[in-house]
Amino acid sequence: MAMERRPCLRGSWATAVQIFTKGCYSENDTASCKDLGEIYEYGRGGATDQRVKKDAALSKQAYERCCEKSNGLRKDCCRKVGK
Repeated sequence: MAMERRPCLRGSWATAVQIFTKGCYSENDTASCKDLGEIYEYGRGGATDQRVKKDAALSKQAYERCCEKSNGLRKDCCRKVGK
């Protein structure tokens, strides 16, 4: 099931993290894992109350899960973790 992507479009990054975390870890949605990895890789939201800081460890964890749950088919995620 594809997760709701609208919070990102509105700049609600903290809300998007909650949605993508649920999609990635509870529903095994690889697109959510990839999106979560990107948010943590780059940080989002600037100085707003929706700011999400860069976090290399959380980014890597999300990309690894994306690669694992796709059985290596999500090359965009797998490349991020050297697989």
